[in-house]
Amino acid sequence: MILAPHHEFKRLGLERLCDAAGFASVSIRLSDAAALPPPTGEPQVLITDLPAVDDPAIAATLAAFRRDGGQVLLTVGANEQEITQATKLDCDGYLDEDSLDAETLADAIRQLRHGQVPMPARMVQVLFSRVNERPTAESTPPPLTERETKVVELLAAGYSNKQIARRIGASAHATKRAVASIMAKLNCPNRTMVVARALRDGLCPPSAVAR
Repeated sequence: MILAPHHEFKRLGLERLCDAAGFASVSIRLSDAAALPPPTGEPQVLITDLPAVDDPAIAATLAAFRRDGGQVLLTVGANEQEITQATKLDCDGYLDEDSLDAETLADAIRQLRHGQVPMPARMVQVLFSRVNERPTAESTPPPLTERETKVVELLAAGYSNKQIARRIGASAHATKRAVASIMAKLNCPNRTMVVARALRDGLCPPSAVAR
């Protein structure tokens, strides 16, 4: 486990949680890209927070880390503005820093390893709240194809691209292209924002969202 929060007290807390959950951990500063361990056979998990990624250079470092097979978990608080900001960043899952304990951390890692997207209940509630936001005529997205609609529903359910590919009977490459097409059509930078936009615009039912 790679720990790279912005504040020292968060790092110490995460180190204790990793020890309690049975995970080996190493702490780094994201400002030092060279500090990131080289890729290994098993996907590496990096835990950081919003202040740590609020920098274009650091965002680029994390993007490169994910391209090499690493996975990024972002800790978020209960503030709705912070949650909204978090959904705009590329990562593989989220942790509620106000209720995080060893059991919750271990469960999030299990979800990652099964190709799912860990997401705190509070974040799910924020996504649901956007269902009631009425879209303007200018923000109405172009229609999705039947396959794209199915992909959106599977994204909302927390499936990875590999799992979606199996569900829709497509190759991993074709599924990746479909997700990219959906993001472009909905003008969303990542999968989480796709789900929020799809819920708001009625492109998938609220019951599809993973809880």
